[in-house]
Amino acid sequence: LITIPLQFTGGSYVLYYRINGDLFRAIVDTGSPFLMVPGSCGQIVKSKWGCYRQEGIPSGLESTYEIFDGNEGEVEWRLTKQFSFVNATGSLMGPSDSSLIFGVASDGLMSGPGGVFFGLVKETDGWIRPSFLSQTSVTSFRIDLASIPRTLSLSTTPLIQGSDYVKL
Repeated sequence: LITIPLQFTGGSYVLYYRINGDLFRAIVDTGSPFLMVPGSCGQIVKSKWGCYRQEGIPSGLESTYEIFDGNEGEVEWRLTKQFSFVNATGSLMGPSDSSLIFGVASDGLMSGPGGVFFGLVKETDGWIRPSFLSQTSVTSFRIDLASIPRTLSLSTTPLIQGSDYVKL
């Protein structure tokens, strides 16, 4: 079990993570599957989401054209062996080979009112790029907005007993 603090930004909850040591922030999104970073390092993008400096290595997957939050643009798929959540407690078993595929969002995807998303959808169709959770051994998650600090917990075992839950 790993528990990650969430920060309320006035319209959404965000979490912080590092890829190759560089800090990123993303909106927690229960309707998206991917781990993303912004594809540029402009002043506004940098202050909101972090600064992309060619983290990771090519994943071998072709870039895709995506539509997120009404914005359209290219996503480059990269691979990292250095990923961590900021200020998290506990631990999480990751991919078996310790590599993680993430998406680099083009400026076109970053130009609207949305932002960088941290997706919590695990299962996707085979033609869709790997989701963040599909690359881990996570089987359940819990978002706790009632406690302070507000948190996201990712677990390799069920967090809810019985049948009152939504399957990942």
